[in-house]
Amino acid sequence: MTHAVDGFSLALDYPVNERNKEGLATLTQIMTRLVVDAGGRHYFAKDSQLTKKPTHQYLGEETIAKFRELKRAADPENILQSNLSRRLFDGFQEG
Repeated sequence: MTHAVDGFSLALDYPVNERNKEGLATLTQIMTRLVVDAGGRHYFAKDSQLTKKPTHQYLGEETIAKFRELKRAADPENILQSNLSRRLFDGFQEG
């Protein structure tokens, strides 16, 4: 699930305020689509806007299923989770 692959890496940091909040949300959606369509990856720890659908598209359901199995084995009571895991993987619950 690493983001590290041969190619280029791009990081953009913007201050978010009421004036640019909607525009930045639109920009991140467009850029996410471009990255996924080009076969790119995202760095989970640095991407606060990534959503479930493009994550599942670029990782593939087989990879996510394997990760869920590993998570269940290591944390059967699902105690360890984060806002990121809830946003992208439904907190590793089924489905």
